[in-house]
This record gives sequence, structure tokens and C-alpha cells, in this order.
Amino acid sequence: MSTLESGMIFNNQQVLRFYNDIAYHDYGSLALDNEGEEIAKSLGANKNMMILHNHGLITTANSIELALYKHYYFEKCAETQVKALSTNQKLIEIPQEVCEKTAKQFSKSMNYKEAFDVFINQTKKYRS
Repeated sequence: MSTLESGMIFNNQQVLRFYNDIAYHDYGSLALDNEGEEIAKSLGANKNMMILHNHGLITTANSIELALYKHYYFEKCAETQVKALSTNQKLIEIPQEVCEKTAKQFSKSMNYKEAFDVFINQTKKYRS
């Protein structure tokens, strides 16, 4: 995902939870020269998700539960997009007004703590 010029394409319901919440950062080298400050500048004050070009994904949140929830779905959305692009078919994008409406709906309807508890319980089942 981080190597795609397109960035995240808003073409399915699940990715709309990240609409207007994704920042991008160009790869500069190994993070040895205080790259963290540059990454923080790229993230800004109003974004929680980041695609580091040629490197990977970053998620920020106010809690561990929310960070895990968002990162899980961010990775799933990236995987879905890469699979869709691999078909070499034209992707159907969702209109901006629908993206905005759905993003607001997601922000009001998600119980991140509950989703985190479900995730932990599922993880425990797989370990058994």
C-alpha cells in the first residue's frame, strides 16, 4: 500500500471510516536523524492515520483500544485495495458527499472498547 502512488482510494464502505483522516509522509531514509519530528509534522494535529510512502502504516489514537481497532481496519482496507487493484479493473470510487456522510456515521456509531474486547476474546480462542 505504501508504494502505491494512488494512496488510499475511497471505494468501499470499510475505508470510509478513515475519510479525511489519512496523512502521507515521503520516505527520507532510516529514522536515525530525528525523522520522528518530520513524521509528526506530516501527521499534523488533525489526522490519526498515516501512510509512510515506501515504508508502511502508522496509527495514532487516544487509547490502546482505539489504536488497535483503527490499525486493524486500516491494514484490512489497504489489503482490500491492493487485491482490487490486482484485478486490473477500473475501481468505482464513492462520491465525496457519500464519503463524508459515512465517515460521520462511523465516528458516531463505533464502540471501540467493545470492538477491542471482541478482538482480545477472539485472539484468546486462537491461542487455545
